[in-house]
This record gives sequence, C-alpha cells and structure tokens, in this order.
Amino acid sequence: MTSTGLEPGDFDRRVEILRIRADAIVDANGEIDRTRADTWEVWRRRWARVIPRDGREFWRLEAVDAAITHVIQFLHDRESSAITTDMRVRFQGRIFELTSGINVEEADRIMQFQAVERIA
Repeated sequence: MTSTGLEPGDFDRRVEILRIRADAIVDANGEIDRTRADTWEVWRRRWARVIPRDGREFWRLEAVDAAITHVIQFLHDRESSAITTDMRVRFQGRIFELTSGINVEEADRIMQFQAVERIA
C-alpha cells in the first residue's frame, strides 16, 4: 500500500486524455471553437480513478465551486504531470473539462484534477 492508501489497482477506469489539435480551426477572432468534436484529438490513454462528487460534497463546496462534478486521479509520472487544464478527459463517452490539478501532498504519487462534466 502506498502512503496515500491507494494501490495501482485502484486506478481501474480507462480514460482518454484529449488535447486541442494542432490544425484546429481558428475563427475570425483568432479563437478556437472548443465545442467542436473535431477540435480535439486523443493525446494519451490512461488508467485513472473517476470519482463523482456526492450530494453532500456539492452542498458543502457550493460556495467554492458548485460546478465541479468529478475528481479524476492518475498515478504520478511524467505524462500525468504534463496534463493541463487546456485538456479534457473522455470516459465512457462522456467529456470532462479539467478545471484545476494538483500533485497530491506534493508527494509525486498522485495527480488529481477537479473536473466538470460537459453536457452536450
């Protein structure tokens, strides 16, 4: 068991990390339309923990950020450290926008991201 209480087997959800394509269409204002599916490409496929926030947590954290619907965790490594809030996660056909990320306890064991499920 790791010092975080998690084992590699706890990361049991296969997700795709999406990034904006280098050739994404830019509009007249120089902006990329992040709502278009063809704007995104798969950067990596990873094992993760996808943790929905429960109702109590929504109420408790509402003042901070009521929009956060999930926490997504990855084992810490060079790839997970490169994940940014400009990326998205696709899990079971659902899209999650990453709003913030941290190296949990600065221990270089788990990268944790707050996420918002995007409803089409």
